[in-house]
Amino acid sequence: MGNFAHISDIWANAPVALALTRFKTFAAAAQSLRVDRTTIARRLGQLEDALGARLFDRTNGQLILTNFGRQFIGYAEAAEEKLLSIADTDANANPTPIGTVRVSIAPNLMPAAAPILLNLSEEYPHLQLCISASYRLEDVESRETDIGLRVLQKKPDASLHAVKLQDVYGAIYQSKSAQTESAPFIGRVGELSPPDYLKGNLEVKKVNLIVEGIVEHGLMVAEGGLGRMPIFMGEANPNLTRVSDRLPPEGWAVWLVTHNGLKDSPRVKVVFDHLKCIELANA
Repeated sequence: MGNFAHISDIWANAPVALALTRFKTFAAAAQSLRVDRTTIARRLGQLEDALGARLFDRTNGQLILTNFGRQFIGYAEAAEEKLLSIADTDANANPTPIGTVRVSIAPNLMPAAAPILLNLSEEYPHLQLCISASYRLEDVESRETDIGLRVLQKKPDASLHAVKLQDVYGAIYQSKSAQTESAPFIGRVGELSPPDYLKGNLEVKKVNLIVEGIVEHGLMVAEGGLGRMPIFMGEANPNLTRVSDRLPPEGWAVWLVTHNGLKDSPRVKVVFDHLKCIELANA
């Protein structure tokens, strides 16, 4: 596909593609490599010319990796990691986890993940952890992030390395500031009429308040309502009290996801293995 006679251009300019993938903009990539924006644009052009293919599509001011770009970044990251590991260890030692690890976490899982990530940053000072919040799995698939921690209703695509950590159960919670008989039931998206799980728990004749977003829904319930939410969220909120037994499962589970090509990477593996220890209330 590419003109690999220009291997020197590929080798010299691969860090530009890595920086653009990680920092998303020409300005941020230039700052990370301590060059100017014009240099980043010029070197990216040289790299794409040498490869004979585009690495990024430019859409509405955003840089999106092409299919070829995702493949190239996978190889570039693997080469970078081996060089960093060799530079930080001797031939008789295990590779030291070093480099940047991008971790994307569903916002409702952030409180449970935060202590693990803080401990990691202290235990492995050569790692740089870049944390973002997202519910989307697409950012893992497109290599915008290295590791994703998500609540999903089905196993991710086989192209990803995914580990199911635990099932997620729900219960009905009530604001401690509200009286049960007067507190409005707050529905989730799709709950246009009283859902089946209310039978035997609450007498609700209509649902006229619906909130989109799991975190936003929990905040609304805590302000003075009633609603179903994951037990791990309800038990962690001091403004809520539980008013039902554990409800039948809806198929949700916590999944930890990375790329197949990264699962054995020392820098990614150490973060992945630590996050596998996350524990959420479920009873």
